[in-house]
Amino acid sequence: MTSPVSDDVLEPGRDSGRGRARKYGFVFLAGVAALLVIAWVSRTAIFRPTQSTNSLVAQNNGSQRNARVRVSGTTEAVRMRAIVAPMLEAQQFGTLTITKLAPSGTRVHQGDVLVDFDRQAQMREFINKQDDFQKLANQATQEQAKEDAARAKDETEIQQAESDLSKAQLELQKEELLSKIDAEKAQQTLDEAKATLQQLRETFDLKRKSAHSAVSLLEIQRDRARQVMDHARANAELMEIKSPIDGVVVLNTIWKEGKMGQVQEGDQVRAGVSFMQVVAPR
Repeated sequence: MTSPVSDDVLEPGRDSGRGRARKYGFVFLAGVAALLVIAWVSRTAIFRPTQSTNSLVAQNNGSQRNARVRVSGTTEAVRMRAIVAPMLEAQQFGTLTITKLAPSGTRVHQGDVLVDFDRQAQMREFINKQDDFQKLANQATQEQAKEDAARAKDETEIQQAESDLSKAQLELQKEELLSKIDAEKAQQTLDEAKATLQQLRETFDLKRKSAHSAVSLLEIQRDRARQVMDHARANAELMEIKSPIDGVVVLNTIWKEGKMGQVQEGDQVRAGVSFMQVVAPR
């Protein structure tokens, strides 16, 4: 009769395999735990600020708060209009005297007067040329009237000469009935009538050309005086400058009287110089 035997005694190979499995399991768990500890320590070391790091950050924040930025250059409005001293017609150079000026910083609306220049010279020129224009216009009218009268007189003389020629020709047709002396007189009268008519016709064209030249000369002088008169009137209108937009008046710094400065009432400005701006603040 045999006694019962345990599995350990009966299967020694199976017992040794289970021991090795437990051993490997403990080693694996220990390795995983070690990796987790290393990772946590590394993360803490990276994200935990040290005392030196904290002081450096504080210094940087302070320097940023005290930092100042300096920029050099010029600023310019997006919407603005430059005001230029007017260029006068028939005058390339010259200075204009300011009699009225909107101060710098004044708010203006479109159509408000910005500056007014002295226009006495332009008005004086306009009045003088207006008188010259009226005189020349009257002279041209009178000369044309004289020419019309002279033309009518010359045409009447030509008609009379043609009539005399016709009479002389009719009288000469009676040559057979006339004596020799009367026939010679009739022929002489006919020749004189022909010469007179020819001379009147030739001088008629010459007189018309001469009269036309005289009238044309007066008309040219009249038109020139009117042109100068119109220029003077246009220049007088340019003496007043109005604001093209709504905005604020800004006076430019220009060269005047041997130094740089802003214009004032009573100053003289050369034509074509930009001395003011109207700036739209928005």
